[in-house]
Amino acid sequence: MRRLLMLAAVIAGFTACVNEGVDWNDPTKTSEDVGYLSFDSGGIFVMVDQEAGESEANPQSSIGKRPATRAVSEAELAEYTVQIFDADGVQVGNNFKLGAISTLENYRAAGYTNEDKHDALTTGGLELPVGTYTVRVFSAEAQPVSNKPEYEGTATVRLQKGVATTAEVVCSLSSVKVTVTFDSNMAQVIAPASTSVTARLDEEGVATPSAHTWNGYTNVASLVKDHNAVDAIYLKPQAASTSGTPLNLSLTTLYGAMPDGNGGFTGGSLIKDQKLPVGNVEVGQWRKVTIKLDHGSDGTVYFIVSVENWLYNEEIDVTQSTYAVMLAENEIPDVTDAPVFEAPVGGIDFTQVLALSEEMFENGVYKGNASMTVKTKQPIKAFYLSATSDSEEFAELLSEMGLGATANSEGFEGLNLVGLKNALITNTLSASWGFPVANVEGATEVTFDIKGLLKQLQDSENYAGSHTFAMTVVDAKNNNSTTTLQITSGVEPETSVVWPKHNMTVRYDMTDDLEMVLNIYARGGIKHLWVEIGGEMKEAVEKVGIPAKFDLTNPGYILALKKDENGNPVPDLNDDGSYKYDESGTVAGILTALPTPIPVEDDVFGKKKMAFDITGFKPMLALFKDITADFNVRVVDNEGGEASGAILIKTPAQ
Repeated sequence: MRRLLMLAAVIAGFTACVNEGVDWNDPTKTSEDVGYLSFDSGGIFVMVDQEAGESEANPQSSIGKRPATRAVSEAELAEYTVQIFDADGVQVGNNFKLGAISTLENYRAAGYTNEDKHDALTTGGLELPVGTYTVRVFSAEAQPVSNKPEYEGTATVRLQKGVATTAEVVCSLSSVKVTVTFDSNMAQVIAPASTSVTARLDEEGVATPSAHTWNGYTNVASLVKDHNAVDAIYLKPQAASTSGTPLNLSLTTLYGAMPDGNGGFTGGSLIKDQKLPVGNVEVGQWRKVTIKLDHGSDGTVYFIVSVENWLYNEEIDVTQSTYAVMLAENEIPDVTDAPVFEAPVGGIDFTQVLALSEEMFENGVYKGNASMTVKTKQPIKAFYLSATSDSEEFAELLSEMGLGATANSEGFEGLNLVGLKNALITNTLSASWGFPVANVEGATEVTFDIKGLLKQLQDSENYAGSHTFAMTVVDAKNNNSTTTLQITSGVEPETSVVWPKHNMTVRYDMTDDLEMVLNIYARGGIKHLWVEIGGEMKEAVEKVGIPAKFDLTNPGYILALKKDENGNPVPDLNDDGSYKYDESGTVAGILTALPTPIPVEDDVFGKKKMAFDITGFKPMLALFKDITADFNVRVVDNEGGEASGAILIKTPAQ
């Protein structure tokens, strides 16, 4: 299952402090019945409610470690509040902020460190009687309803006599995050301006439940969004519960209405406060709710609520429930009549982001399939194109061309390519970018190719960023559909190791046509690129003088060999068991002399992307029959990020 980590930030080299009423004591002070509660580096950890890449560390095991990406700064974490409670639940001292004093820095300057823990000497900390304490750390007290996340965590700490104990607290969401969106089929048969969704925690005995209503939808695009683009709401349960709190949605919409051509809608059936139960929720969860549509064979319309439930660093479950809305068959629009965009065989996939890179172009021309075809059952009346970009310069160009994502009088976003009269814009869209501006009106099938657009985005450094192109086609009967194309250009990829079209956990038979090439990406430039040869091949390469593990940025010397009692070459070892090396040759010389040379040293260090092609090993591998060969690769970039991958093969038996 795809792992999406809900991540955070770790603090390091950071000290805590207290307000009036709580004292930090001299580190040399001793007592028979006191211990020291410390907030030393690496103790406080915040799990932020966002998804992160697979290459980042698992937050469940990262206390005290600093990941490459931090979503909470030290300055923000310094404002977190700390409370301490004794075993009876009574607060000890006053609340205090994590970053208001630097007393411990003075202790370190005096020569005391974490390693100097003796029976009667501590690095410093809050002096408290020996016993068990509960430490609570929080960003702010969560409100019943808020558009801002707050974080909270508690930990139990037992203080021992004369010893400093670090409080290690993991802070997570102190409320429930909820986002709601619609799938495209549902969005095309409801009136946006008449649609609202309320999310509510139905707690027993709570007179005013935590609730929020989303409305203000303007068009199909405003209904259909990725959950990361939806305005999130945070609901705080107001009553304690051991089994969770019920979360319910209420949907109001005008179903089956059609655009009237004046920016409004006509016809349809009003659905008011349709209850859509989501299930019980708990603080710390992110409930992603998608409202979908289906038709039953008996004419019943079903609203399908699909719920993805995220908790910290893993997806817990995906549930789907159906709710019948009784409408007559003649009130159900035939959504199968809507225009259809066909994705090409290769190149652009409408469900994913097309990340442009140099490898996709040859002599400045995009090598993939960048054509698209739209088909309709009725003649095309309008073809709207809108676009957004986080590149300031490209966004300015889009705005000047009239491609901004603003609804027009017909209720659709962007520029209608049918009947364009601006020659300059027409030429740019058609001749330069490839969008259709001629022979569109009245057609039922239009094919166009946007290689020109992809080239311009790739060639211009000023256009680096993420871009979205939304295409809405409307036919003569007002059936319409919107297809969104997402493109990134000039954006550095995350540090990663990829074996295209292959699963790096599967062992493949080595055949003549097996592509043995890993693509290496290093966001901060390669600092180290470790290669470790494993499986039965490990012994084989060592016998010919190649170490089983080496760093391509500094490959080092080949192994010194000797013969064993059977006359076979084996690595020569030092007295401590380490390898001896032959000063007369280097691994770099061997690797660069392969039929397909492997880059080393300056051809690797600092590179942000490169191919690790071990095709050159094939002739040597073919000499060893029916053995396993593992080529494990770990890249470390100059920003501290790292990623791993592998090519696992088995040589032919014959």
